[in-house]
Amino acid sequence: MKVGTTDIQARARAVKDRVPMSSIVGIDLKLTKKGSEQEACCPFHGERTGSFMINDAKQFAQCFGCGWNGDVIKYLIERKKMTFIAALRLLEADAGISFDTPANRAEVEQRRIERQRSEDEAAKQKQESARSLWLYAAPLAGTPAQKYLESRGIDFTKFSKLPGALRYRHDCFHAEMKQKIPAMLAAIIRLGKHVATHRTYLEYRNGKWGKLDKIWPEQSRRAQRPEEYEGRTLQPHLMGYAFPRPPVKYTAKSILGSFKGGSIPLWRGDQTKSLENIAKGKDVYVSEGIEDGLTIAMIDTKRLVRAAGTLDKIGTLILPAQAGDLYIIGQHDKRRPDLPRDAVTALEGAIAQQQEQADAHVTASGEVRRIMMLWPPPEYKDFNDVLRGVKMDRAA
Repeated sequence: MKVGTTDIQARARAVKDRVPMSSIVGIDLKLTKKGSEQEACCPFHGERTGSFMINDAKQFAQCFGCGWNGDVIKYLIERKKMTFIAALRLLEADAGISFDTPANRAEVEQRRIERQRSEDEAAKQKQESARSLWLYAAPLAGTPAQKYLESRGIDFTKFSKLPGALRYRHDCFHAEMKQKIPAMLAAIIRLGKHVATHRTYLEYRNGKWGKLDKIWPEQSRRAQRPEEYEGRTLQPHLMGYAFPRPPVKYTAKSILGSFKGGSIPLWRGDQTKSLENIAKGKDVYVSEGIEDGLTIAMIDTKRLVRAAGTLDKIGTLILPAQAGDLYIIGQHDKRRPDLPRDAVTALEGAIAQQQEQADAHVTASGEVRRIMMLWPPPEYKDFNDVLRGVKMDRAA
């Protein structure tokens, strides 16, 4: 009997429901319990400290070192060089699943419904938490978040007002540090709704006479293992926490909530309407980060600028049919042949996704939205570095 695509999908869902991913990964990798997840050294790139995280509840794994992510079937395909069907049959045998009876098929469908209901509820709770986090934060004016952006060269006197999507809170929980620390918050909007909140964690010290004298985010990198910084604890200060020296580097930015298709409305430019209601032919500029987006808006305040938060999400950004050309604000990231998916590959994918969206909105008269790239000079990593005069270290 020929097996259809729907049957294959049902079988894949069934084995993922019954076979914990950690039980398969743990056959040839040493796992360490980390809260609700399991941690291992990534099998897809060389590393000495674990950054490969397995979440059995979500049936998903992700490496924070090389970017690999996927489910147990993808893991077997790429790790064991198996075909999809071979991986599926192996997992079915391990779970003792047979699809010969209507009862088993009904069980699979019921598990699918329950899982979908659970995922929808979790997503709704995250969205509400993200919105609440931002709503109960202070407006940008006069806060350490404004001072941080000014330290990155952003001159707010060029703007008619401060960006309303950006706010500040002194008590945002940092999962790796297990501490509440200051953060700049940004609302991520999708089709007019607040769906997620972007956090830029700030480190600062209280200066002489109660004035801030330093403020900056740490460089992005997953926290080191506890044994590597044992005894090097955070020192509390009046208005926050000073990192130990030499610094233990933590993730500088994180996002609460599902933000596919959304973006941060940094600047509306010379029009007052929301993205969904912009004038016909209005060009849209999109950056990965907030600092780069504000730099482009500061250079020409007539531009409509959004920040996607990550490179991947530039591709999923939803634009209205009447939007003009899309300008992607690029930065010079090196291609990494040792990684399965690096920043260059992610950008290429984002461009392809936006081109598909543009092709779907070709008008009867033949008008088509162009996907354009804005690049900084080659000696600078991004436009914010151009603004600050910070050239790349060629030796790095």
